Amino acid sequence: MKLSMLAIGVLCASTLHAQDTTYVPASDFASGRQVIAVYIGAKWCTPCMQPPMKEAIRRMKPLVRDQALKSGASFSAVLVALDRGLESALTFAKPLGAFDEYAFGNDMASLAAERFIWGEVDPQPMVPQVIVGERTIEVQRGRPIVFGPFHVTRRVNGDSIPVWVARGAPVR
Repeated sequence: MKLSMLAIGVLCASTLHAQDTTYVPASDFASGRQVIAVYIGAKWCTPCMQPPMKEAIRRMKPLVRDQALKSGASFSAVLVALDRGLESALTFAKPLGAFDEYAFGNDMASLAAERFIWGEVDPQPMVPQVIVGERTIEVQRGRPIVFGPFHVTRRVNGDSIPVWVARGAPVR
């Protein structure tokens, strides 16, 4: 049976959220500036599976969220699991705790990889990686949602991620 990404997210969201006690996804959706932290990894990535990396990603979300909220922005945490199969992606994702959004599957050819890895002016096809950026969102009842462009403010790769988080995960 083939499931859409949305269906997969709905099916596994409660299981994934149960693992995290430090970050709770936002339930509101409002106009304004939004800070987004995107973690890109996979079960096949040896550094991604190491306990210090998993702990750094769990700690990163509330650190970046708090910076966003202090600056008057909302926050969203996104997990891109480049694993091909759902079971592998879930195995990778579960110890990382809750995220607001999940993208699973299709390895380095996924839509998320196209957007966040290959879509940049200076592509950095490295895993693991955290990309922090900003966009604006305009929500008006009865009208389409308008998204401003996503601007990268910080990109952290590989073994630098735990070091960056230990320094407070500065977004600029």
